[in-house]
Amino acid sequence: MRTIIFIISVLFLHGKCEQDQTIQDEKRPFEIPLLEFESVVKSGNALVIDVREPDEVYEVRVDAKNYVNVPLKQVGSSLQLSAGEFEKTYGVKKPSLDDDVVFICRSGKRSLTALKEARGLAFERSQHFVGGHLGWIANHPDLVVREKEENEKTRRKDEF
Repeated sequence: MRTIIFIISVLFLHGKCEQDQTIQDEKRPFEIPLLEFESVVKSGNALVIDVREPDEVYEVRVDAKNYVNVPLKQVGSSLQLSAGEFEKTYGVKKPSLDDDVVFICRSGKRSLTALKEARGLAFERSQHFVGGHLGWIANHPDLVVREKEENEKTRRKDEF
């Protein structure tokens, strides 16, 4: 009898471990490496969510094909909006729980906070770029948008 109970226990635990492994496989690592982030930026395969404040974004931002600015203080509430409300508010399609999402900020601290909040809301395929915009600009100064500079150039041209 003890042998039967032991075998059943082992089979149960083995099945639970396999199930836990499947759940873990669906999660992404917290940090996305530079080369993988470069691919995301160029391809648009994931939504890049910049969690900096709008005035920071106005200075410079990553030139990603699939990009939105959602300040950190709005991340939790924005991810709980309906798909229609999210798109109406932010101008892009709301990510589903199965979509890849990458958070970015200036240096990595706010994006990690946003990532933890998203993971808490079951966005298990979300990651953050730990180098932030500082790391991105250092490696890819050609793949940024500098709205402030562009607007100032346009304003100067208009003055003449």
